[in-house]
Amino acid sequence: MDDTTELSVDSYEIVLPPGWVQHAVQRGTAEKLYKHVRRLLEPTGNQQLIDQMRSIIYKAVRELREHGGIDLFLPEDKRTGTAVPAALVSNRVDLGSKGLDVSLRLLTRGRETTEVDTLVGTAYRWTTPTVGSGELTGLTSGNVHYLFPFPGDAPTSGVMFTFSVLIADQVDEEYREILIMIFDAMMNSLVWIYSEDS
Repeated sequence: MDDTTELSVDSYEIVLPPGWVQHAVQRGTAEKLYKHVRRLLEPTGNQQLIDQMRSIIYKAVRELREHGGIDLFLPEDKRTGTAVPAALVSNRVDLGSKGLDVSLRLLTRGRETTEVDTLVGTAYRWTTPTVGSGELTGLTSGNVHYLFPFPGDAPTSGVMFTFSVLIADQVDEEYREILIMIFDAMMNSLVWIYSEDS
């Protein structure tokens, strides 16, 4: 994250649980994500779906890079060495000059948000479903979003995190809930990293 704000926030850090790996959104990120997803899908034996996912992932990462993508986080179960059906991305968002409330309504499309007290102040949390269409028909994920406005009385930008967990018969609901609890704990560990000039 190279851009800075008027208050000289240069980046962020979060505490990663064992097995989580952070990848900057750059060249090679799409291949890393594809390898992660391929490991998840190989047990299904559906090669057609695996091939479809490759083109979808490369397109998604390209769009992420074009829209302020910062990092991609992928979890792995260290006990078994298997990939976990979840992913976390962060991207910089422009909150504009109309105020935080207006920006939140646009980002959430009117969904209810929860204010969360964190180490860096108030963050805003909401959830959305994603139902696959077209090439992704039959795939559904549950998403949890956090928006962290940069410090300041009237922030004009911030960082948004989106955590996605696959919803499928082979993914136990209790397991999904545990993954979301882990994600919430990660968000509560976030701290800003300031530039040396601040």
